[in-house]
Amino acid sequence: QLEAQFKEALTLLPNTREIPSLLTNISNLARDCGLEILLFQPKPEVIENFYAQIPVEMKILGKYHDLGVFFDRVSKLPRIVNILDITMDRKAAKSKSGSDPGILNASFKAVTYKFVEVKQDSDKKQKGKKKT
Repeated sequence: QLEAQFKEALTLLPNTREIPSLLTNISNLARDCGLEILLFQPKPEVIENFYAQIPVEMKILGKYHDLGVFFDRVSKLPRIVNILDITMDRKAAKSKSGSDPGILNASFKAVTYKFVEVKQDSDKKQKGKKKT
């Protein structure tokens, strides 16, 4: 039963080769929701115990409801993606079509995670070696 739960949890954490397609999906979701992407900048991985955080800084322009639809669609992705540190500003928002009072300038961090395999065999070998 524990093994089945572990396998189920792993389906939520993409492996290394799935990360680029997941990031592309997030970017495409933003465009599909009518949002203008100003910044999409992947940051270095942050290694935790058995997983790594993969943060992406994003800045987008769009209407409030379009942002809500985007966040809702991200929440329904088959992988774990958290949206953190959201800030929205109406005053500084300017789209390609000019100034629009209904447009918001939003900044946030989209964080996904990947499984990191713990290599116990190499740890045991390191402990077994003697220093000379």
